[in-house]
Order: sequence, then structure tokens, then C-alpha cells
Amino acid sequence: RGEVGAVMGSRLLKAVVIDDEGAPLRKPFDKASFRTAVDTVLETLKSGPHGISGDFLKMFGTPGIVDMDNKKGSLPTFNYRRGSFDQSHMINAEKFIELNAGRGGSMGHACMPGCIIRCHNVYHDSKGGYLTGSLEFETLALLGSNLGISDLDAIARMDRRCDELGIDTIETGSTIGILNDVGLFEFGDAARAEALIEEIAAGTPLGRILGNGVEVVAKVFGIDRVPSVKGQAIPGHEPRALKGWGVTYATSPQGADHTTGPVTEDPLNPAGQAQRSKLSQIHNTAFDATGLCHFTFLARTPEKILPMINSFFNLQLEVEDFRELGRWMLRTERAFNQKAGIGPCADRLPEWMRKEALAPTNAVFDVPQAEMDELANL
Repeated sequence: RGEVGAVMGSRLLKAVVIDDEGAPLRKPFDKASFRTAVDTVLETLKSGPHGISGDFLKMFGTPGIVDMDNKKGSLPTFNYRRGSFDQSHMINAEKFIELNAGRGGSMGHACMPGCIIRCHNVYHDSKGGYLTGSLEFETLALLGSNLGISDLDAIARMDRRCDELGIDTIETGSTIGILNDVGLFEFGDAARAEALIEEIAAGTPLGRILGNGVEVVAKVFGIDRVPSVKGQAIPGHEPRALKGWGVTYATSPQGADHTTGPVTEDPLNPAGQAQRSKLSQIHNTAFDATGLCHFTFLARTPEKILPMINSFFNLQLEVEDFRELGRWMLRTERAFNQKAGIGPCADRLPEWMRKEALAPTNAVFDVPQAEMDELANL
């Protein structure tokens, strides 16, 4: 959805292959200290006071987040018009596991040797054949509840097709959803949603429009209720019900990206959310530079991560050094945006989210814009 993928796609670059034959295995400078630091992080991940810690992701994968967001009223439904879905039980982890149990699918895969998160799943079709892998929460939200679709098999088929075409499921689900505003899609019509994705595959005139994402589609069809920030569709955590996350969507240089600075604390209260988002963005941006799995960010305090970095590279970085890395990266990204014509005036959620109440919490996005504008001062 973001920078590197967009650049590679525009240059028709499909893959980068690295031949590691003969390359030495990297080794930590202080092996004993590194092992101790790793064990500390592992213990934090297994037992820390996080909403999705321990074996949650191994057991349920990210589909387990469906029920969490639905309960909070932050699950995008019917083109971001509701925050809960009456049929959420048909697309949640429980249903996923139930269907998979009789088909030979599985949960809890390790994506690489040593992975302890094991959030990867394999989903099989009704005939027991492989259909798709790593069917994630964001896909279930944007191609499922956001489109009013409760057919898990249909969502899995769309997920696989999007993977095959190299298009993002968040952007695709959001794009199809706004077509309801102009009568080109009816909520719950899974066959129509799949057909629209095939239009993209075939490169038809409509498909070429849809393949450009939600903002282009809105311009072509004259839709003024556009769920996007800086060209990116809003993900599966609705910002009116998760206001700190909404600040991140608005102010992140990457636009509406759910990984750039999650904020879940006191979600319906606008107070303090700008500062929470700022610190989360700084930490998560710095964590990105480590190459660690996003879900190890559950131990997102630098105090836990720094001992691993220091013992591996023989450094003496402190917490403020780590945060300055994040700030420097954000400043660099903002400078790039500025040169590309994306200035501070783009640090906004869609105005309709400040006016249109989201059922069932009836929340609007009411974090003061002046507080959000301060985030540019890093």
C-alpha cells in the first residue's frame, strides 16, 4: 500500500532475489547478553498485559481481532457507516476455525524459523483444497463487514485473487464499498464484489478505474464521502471509535496506515490522543528500522528492545537515542512528502468523520485539529 511497493509497481519490478550462497551468518557481538535480552522480550510477549499477547495470535491469528473491534464499535461496516456488523460471527476466528477443522486447514504457522508469534493461517475451501493463506483481520473487515459480506469462503476467494493480482485488500474493499453510493454495488452481494475484482484483472475500462484505488474512483464517479487519507484507504480500525488511531491515520506521513502508530488507550475520549499517537508513531517508526515482526511491537517499550540492539551491534544506545531515530525518520518522510506536494494541510481525516456519528457508539472524530497540527513539530 505504501512507498516501496508503489515504486516497485510503477517500475514493473516483480521481485528481488538475493543469493546468499557463501554469505556468513551474522552473529551477535555479545552472544550471552543478546540471548538474555531475547529471552526478556519473549517473556514479555508471552505474559505481558497486552490485548493480544500470549497464545492469542497462535490460536486465532488476526481473525481474532474481528470480535474485539466489533465489540468496541470500531469494525468498518457498510462503507464505514457502522462500527459493528450483525453477521460478525460468520467471519470471526471461531467461524474460521470451525470451517477449517473439517477441511484440513490450520492455524498457528511459523512464518520463519524461530517465530514465536505464529499468527499465520492456512484456509481451505469446502472441498478440502488450499484456498488462501494468512487471511488477515484487515481483509475480513474491508472485504467482509465493510461490504456487508458474511460469506467467509467468498472473502477468502477475494483475498487470494487480490494476492494473485498484487492489489491490496484494504484498498480494494474500500474502493468497492464506495460504489454503493452510486448504485454500482449492493452490500452483501459477494458475487458482484468478486466480479468487480475480475474487472481489475481483465483491465476493462471499469477495472482500470477500480485498480487505481478509492480516491481515483471517488473522483471519477463524483463521490464526496471518501474514506482515505493521503491517498490511502482507511483500514479496519474505525477512527471515530478509536480516536488515537485516527490521529495516526491523519498525521502519519504514510497516510491511513494501521501499522504506523497504534493507539488503543481510552478510545472514545479525545483528550490526550494526539500525544499518545505522536509517541506511538516515533516508537513504531524506529521499530521498523529493526526489521522485527510487527507483532513483537507488543513489547513496544524501547527499554525491552534496546538490549537486543546494543548487545548485537556493540552499541550503547539509550531510549532517547532510539526515539531520535524515529523522529529523524519521520522528519525525513515529511520532507519527502513536502517536496511531493503533500504538506501539513493533508494531515486531516475526512471532514465527514467529524460530523457523521458512527453507530453503535455514536462517536464522531473530535480530537482538536490544533492538537494534531502540533505533531508536525518533531
